[in-house]
Amino acid sequence: MTLRISFLMTAALALQGCDYDPPMNWNSDKEAKNVISGTLVAQGIDAPSDVTLFVFAADNQGPPFGTGRPLTFSTVSASSFSANASGQQTAAYAIPYLDDSDPENDSENNPGAGYVITALMDMDDNFNPFATGTVGATCGDWTGAHYETLEGGTRGTIYVSGGEVADNITVTLDTPIETQRPAFLQLSNDHPITLSRAQGRASGADPAGMAQNYRIRSTAVHTSYGDNYPLDLNGPCAPEAGVDPATCVTASNCKCDPIAADPCDTAFRVQFIDADGDGVHDPYPAVLQAENGLKDVWPRIYIEYQGLPESDQNGDEVFRWEEREEYEWPIGSGKMNDERIVGESYPMAFFLNFGGAAASAPAGAPFDAFSAHEMSVSWSPVVRRYHENAVDYDDATGPFDIIDVRCFRDQDVYPTFATCPVSQREVAVDEIPVGAWNMTVVSRTGQTWTVPNEIGSPAMAYAIGIDEAMASTSGDFQVNTQSTYVITE
Repeated sequence: MTLRISFLMTAALALQGCDYDPPMNWNSDKEAKNVISGTLVAQGIDAPSDVTLFVFAADNQGPPFGTGRPLTFSTVSASSFSANASGQQTAAYAIPYLDDSDPENDSENNPGAGYVITALMDMDDNFNPFATGTVGATCGDWTGAHYETLEGGTRGTIYVSGGEVADNITVTLDTPIETQRPAFLQLSNDHPITLSRAQGRASGADPAGMAQNYRIRSTAVHTSYGDNYPLDLNGPCAPEAGVDPATCVTASNCKCDPIAADPCDTAFRVQFIDADGDGVHDPYPAVLQAENGLKDVWPRIYIEYQGLPESDQNGDEVFRWEEREEYEWPIGSGKMNDERIVGESYPMAFFLNFGGAAASAPAGAPFDAFSAHEMSVSWSPVVRRYHENAVDYDDATGPFDIIDVRCFRDQDVYPTFATCPVSQREVAVDEIPVGAWNMTVVSRTGQTWTVPNEIGSPAMAYAIGIDEAMASTSGDFQVNTQSTYVITE
């Protein structure tokens, strides 16, 4: 029993955090370097809408293939499209101001990983690239990318250098988004979720004592970015018929009714992965999590440290993080330019570790995706701290140290650091700081939702044009559910 619970402490991170930054074109005031241009092709779309193209570093892509941030973006208006001889809707595009990316001359100033291009056609006029937690594809939008072949499949990588114009690069919009974003609220008796770092520390002696579980629930969202720019996400999905609510709230998740639920209602799209088809729930794709019992399941859940909350002179909430370092990486490298502390939480982990996929998946179809309107989450007090002088590891985002609060020497329990698989140094509890953390849920479709977000912050909402009143069009949405942080103490 003890070994089955202790995986929550030993799990480290597979991916960096997912705190979204708006994709600003920081190169727009500089001399144009390289350009990628070509044709947008809309497959099966009779009435095109506006399109946003995003450029990512190929080794640091966005959800669901990673948690990277866009390096830049470009737009194509709906009026630019016209039908070609095959009846497809096509439009020209160009993305300028790209730094060199050449694998033969890979260096700090010339990241050799190349670029990938993704695209989003906003069919319902509710995409705002300058929002943070609320940005993303909604049900009914179309997405796509530049692929290795015109038949689709694997995303293609593009290399440019020396003032090059890479022309004739086709970007295909071929994937309709048929589910809604995982808009959610936290359930903790109307108070912030509070996680104890000390409880995690004590888990070396009592692993069961650190299983800090909480719940999140999908929610409707009814507001707007101005009079003619609604953000209406209906939901949450209808609960499964005949299920006792009291039983539901003690289960790993509360499923949606597969008959009554609308696929465009907000929900968590849950899928237990059996990639090899052997009928066994696969282990988590990252080695450390897999070695400690975690299963491969979507959605993914990430947290990122914001600092200590306080109010500024205007009464607006701000965050103080005195230790934060700021330093510069080459703009085209895809690396962040300030210190970050990120972590991962695990949906249904406590339940799945005992029951396997069949305990939580629909009877007779354990590996088919299903929708849930509520689920449990387990917090693992293991984080990555990205900063300039980190020594443990390095990835596409930058150098980082792994902070695992189990890493301490207790001669009465463990004579060595056997409880800590990633470090042989003693880790102090306060290396995971006290303060506020945002939470991002990532669906397998790549759709995300972050709490807190602009909807819950009048000052942030005003800055990007959300209606100041943020009035709801129905009674099933409360603004304050979008303003709550996870708190570590």
